[in-house]
Amino acid sequence: MKLVRKLGINKGSFSAILFILSIPFLSCSDGISEMREHLLHGKKFKVTLKQPDSEAGSIEATPSIPADGMVPAGRLITFIAKPNSNFAVMTWKGATVDGDDRNKATLEVREDIEISAVIEKVKILFFKQGSNNRNQIYAMDLDGKNEKQLTSFTDNSSSHPSWSPDANTFVFQRDNKIYRMNHDGTGLKYITEGIYPTYSPDGKKLAYLSSNEKTLYTANSDDGSNKEEIKTLTENNYKIQYTSWSPNGKKILFVKYKFNKSDYSIQILDLKDKSSSKLDITGLGDPQSATWHLSVNKILYYSKLGTGTFLQTINADGSNNEVLIKGNSGGSAEFKFLRAGSYSPDGEKIVFSAVPNGETISQIFIADAHGNNVEQITHSSKNCFEPCWWGKPR
Repeated sequence: MKLVRKLGINKGSFSAILFILSIPFLSCSDGISEMREHLLHGKKFKVTLKQPDSEAGSIEATPSIPADGMVPAGRLITFIAKPNSNFAVMTWKGATVDGDDRNKATLEVREDIEISAVIEKVKILFFKQGSNNRNQIYAMDLDGKNEKQLTSFTDNSSSHPSWSPDANTFVFQRDNKIYRMNHDGTGLKYITEGIYPTYSPDGKKLAYLSSNEKTLYTANSDDGSNKEEIKTLTENNYKIQYTSWSPNGKKILFVKYKFNKSDYSIQILDLKDKSSSKLDITGLGDPQSATWHLSVNKILYYSKLGTGTFLQTINADGSNNEVLIKGNSGGSAEFKFLRAGSYSPDGEKIVFSAVPNGETISQIFIADAHGNNVEQITHSSKNCFEPCWWGKPR
């Protein structure tokens, strides 16, 4: 107690100091967190929900936001975007997007804040012949309007585009190299050497092929790191073309064929043990390209038989092979020649390229999932190929 007297601390204060010292030690971050919670207790903050244009859709909040916008601190609010037909959510501002459903976002109220969602028209990505016969990447609305050229290289063609699942970026090949670009044509970035790139369902990986079409690789989509050799064909007279991921990201399909353009087959590879097996096809012709549906085990592929070309679907287990659309050079079919296509995110429609009978230029068409109600959406003087429909399933 002599020390207490010397420091000028009375007995009551000394007892208080001993009491404080007896409290379990809190880390600096814990202390700041508790202090913040204490300061926020009973407070309210203004949450402003900015609705998109009525043409694009609407946003609902649960629980609803009061008319004056004042919400108690700490309250968790869930926002659900409801885009209209042919529109989709690109990103959220002010709230955290759900990892599995980009139409959903959440917010824990901590400050005055404005919430909004960027909802844009769904786009189709494709490549088209440009000047000097160099292919360039384009994007357009589902009705063929607002076409925009995204690449403008003069030395080499750009082709085989693939949207990221969130549609904010896409990858493509150019001169046996893979590049990434923002959806608006900005932010060009080299990723790695290779061809036929496609995004994994979560957008974190790419599947692609070596330039000699013998080896299948995967790598990180951001920078090409963590490159892994998945499959190398040991048969000297065979190659690989095209890649597509299964909906769960556990398998990759590719098309295998002989150098002399024969013996085509769709191969499905299991990423766990890297084994691959041939998909038994009961439809018409040899498969030239194939695309997996985004949410179900259904595959869209195009095939050739003699002078005929066909767009078909088949389940991943080989069942329910259905011929959707026929093309026959010089024949009576609606199209002279068909090319690759892809599903819409909801699986209700397909988009594909084809040369109409009596014409020489490949155009882009949309049809329902059974090949009916075909609608031409481009009327270009240059060939348009390999349309890619962006977006996760709703």
